[in-house]
Formats: sequence, structure tokens, C-alpha cells
Amino acid sequence: MKSRLPILIGTILSLGFLAGCSQATAAPTLTPTPTLTATPAPTSTPAGAPVLLEYIGHACFLLTAGDGTRIVMDPYNSNAAPPEIAKFPPNIVADIVTVSHFHPDHAGISGVGGKPRPIFQPGPDQAGAVKITGYKSDHGYTSGVPAGDNTIFVFEVAGVKIVHMGAAGVITQSDILAAIENADVVMIDAMGTDSHPVPEMMAQLRKSNVRTIIPTHNSFSDATLYYGSITVDEFVKLLTPDEVVNRMDGSSITVTPGMPVQVLILKPSALSAQK
Repeated sequence: MKSRLPILIGTILSLGFLAGCSQATAAPTLTPTPTLTATPAPTSTPAGAPVLLEYIGHACFLLTAGDGTRIVMDPYNSNAAPPEIAKFPPNIVADIVTVSHFHPDHAGISGVGGKPRPIFQPGPDQAGAVKITGYKSDHGYTSGVPAGDNTIFVFEVAGVKIVHMGAAGVITQSDILAAIENADVVMIDAMGTDSHPVPEMMAQLRKSNVRTIIPTHNSFSDATLYYGSITVDEFVKLLTPDEVVNRMDGSSITVTPGMPVQVLILKPSALSAQK
């Protein structure tokens, strides 16, 4: 009787080859970004390259880094923003979209062109020269109870730090307070309800030595309050007398290290012509 050993070895090798091919051609699976446990080490970014920040509207901003990386933060669905904000601009193209939470006025990912990669989980990430770090927070508090989940995103590039707070209210987590410390620009949800108390939020940010604060998520008139959000003028009335308030008739700024200590009110680029 002939030995069956060579046949058996051949069969095993064939099965191994087929399994390897199957693994090589299998469709990749998306895994959630791990929850951040420590702030990652700073990455090398082009020093001195201009960093542009454009206020699209509501809570949405477009960051353009010096290397051309484009990041859209919290895009809104066209039917989910205040009535004075136009439909989401069809010409906005990005590499990355960050989403703080999945309410329709913050998660209009499909409206952003360029097939951007969405980021909505807490954790470290990188997009071109931009270091991105997400931190899990609460969606403000209502009567002392968290009103849902939220992710705060910190963007670091070319020596500047930009923070999009999403719908966060008063922050209590020590890791987030450390992450936003000395930020050059911070965009806050200034709706001014009991879940987002302006005096407490501002006092906390100033204690963290943040510099330029940009209010978002506001209403445009008392006649058309957006889910109870206050207007920018009402927001300003809640500030302490020592706050420097600057209003711009434009929507874009260049972010540089050591931005002025100020509250900066921008005009959304997607503001309807009627406003």
C-alpha cells in the first residue's frame, strides 16, 4: 500500500493557500475608534502654515490646514437648522467630517462633498497635518441629569489648538479640561438654556485660559427661537463686563498661535440673503 502522507500534506497546503487568499480579498470591516485613555504625543505639523476657519452656519465650521487638509465639523441637515440659515452649501468638500452627536442639526454628513471620512468616536486620529482628538462628554445637563452623549473634538496643527465643543455644556471631566487648556479658538454651544448656562460655561473656559471664543447654535430673532436658543445679543448680555466682544461682518478667520482673548461673533457664510 502506498503512503497517503504526500497526499495529506498536499491537501493541507492547498487549504492553507485558499484560506490565505480568502483573508487577502475579504472586505475590510470598520472598527470603532478606541476610547481615549491618554492624550497622544504631539505630531509634527508644518509650522507657520496658515490655518483657516470658516463659519458655515449653526454649529458647522470648515477648517483648512496649510497642507490642504479640509475638515468639516458638525454639518447640519438642510431642513434642521434655524430658518435664517440657508440649505447646506452644495460646494463644500472635505477630507474629514467630525460629528459631535447624531442630532440632525449636527450630523448632515451626506451633504458634504468629496466622500469625507466621518469621525464620531472619542479617541486619537490624524488627517494630513492635523492631529484630531475626540473626548466623550455630556450633551449638557437638564435639571442635573445628562441630556445625552457628545464628543468634543480638539484639532492641533501648525502650532494652534482649535476646539469644537459640539453641544457640551459645563465640563467636569479633568482630561477634557486639560485638553482644552490654552486653546487658541473654542466654538461653544451658546443656546443659553438651563442645560447650557452661559455664565458658568464662560467662567470655566476663562479658567482654562482659552483665548478666542466663538458662540454658535443661536437663534436670530426672538420671533423665531430655535429650540429655545437665545440670540447672540442675549448671549452678549450674559457676559461679564470685562469680556472683549468683537463682531465681524465676515465668516472666515486665520487662526494663529496666541489668538486675542475675546468673544468673536462671526457672520455665517450660509446665512440667508433675507438676514
